[in-house]
Amino acid sequence: MASVGRDKPIDMAGIARLLGVAATTPQQWRQRGVLPEPDPELSFADKPIWKTSVIIEWAKRTNRWPRGTAARTRKSA
Repeated sequence: MASVGRDKPIDMAGIARLLGVAATTPQQWRQRGVLPEPDPELSFADKPIWKTSVIIEWAKRTNRWPRGTAARTRKSA
């Protein structure tokens, strides 16, 4: 049952909370083409929505998971 929460819909604010970043960071990632494409079946109008599992997998691939990993890596480099 632990994976059920991973497929919940998540919006920009939820991504920021999940990854522990500023509220504006997910929007900046999206504008730069860094975030995966939103799920077309979950999104509506001007509100992009992703599955939480997609964001977690993306964050792991891009060293943004666990929370704050990328920031610690940059500071120590």
